[in-house]
Amino acid sequence: MIATTLRIARSRDFASTVRTVTRPLQGRGRTAKVAVSIAISLALSGCGPSAAEQKAKLDDVQKKADEHFAAMEKQYKDQVAAAQKSLDDCQQKLNDATTQAKEEAQKEAEEEVSKAHAEADKLAAEAAKALARARSAYAESERHDFVALSKEVDELRTKAAKAPAKTKSQVDKAMKDLVAKRDAAAKEIPEISKATLETLRTAKAKVDQKLAVLKQAIHSLRARLA
Repeated sequence: MIATTLRIARSRDFASTVRTVTRPLQGRGRTAKVAVSIAISLALSGCGPSAAEQKAKLDDVQKKADEHFAAMEKQYKDQVAAAQKSLDDCQQKLNDATTQAKEEAQKEAEEEVSKAHAEADKLAAEAAKALARARSAYAESERHDFVALSKEVDELRTKAAKAPAKTKSQVDKAMKDLVAKRDAAAKEIPEISKATLETLRTAKAKVDQKLAVLKQAIHSLRARLA
């Protein structure tokens, strides 16, 4: 009877089973009640693990969970560290490339500036030579014209000395004006040698104007002395 009761006590509907077992035993006295009590006790004791076993299982589960979490945390940290290192490496490469690019750009710019300076110096030297040649040519041309006009002034001075008394004063005055104009032209000619590339034409134009005035005065006096 006890074995039968144990099997029944372990079934799913324990309360129903107890009623099933106790119903036939009702009225059989103290012996039946004791048997049922023993069966219930045995059934309850065989229903599951003890508290100690349950705690041990929980501890084991907690331990495994902790170990799994620790492993996951380590893996995550390792992955983050690897990603950060990769990012740092990329940033360093970018910085190196930027620095190198800047250095190359600066070097290229310096080379271009150096070439530009060299070209500018070359052009300046050529311009200086051209200016020197132009000054020399202009000055030589102006001096040639001045010498020819100055010779005419000297010839007119000789004629003016022989002028009749009635026109002597007028001729002397015209001769004096002629010499002043010649001196003015003579002062302008050296300015050509001082002129820059920008002022050379102006300097020459001034000399040409002075020589033209001198030439006009010579023709006027010659006509008077004729």
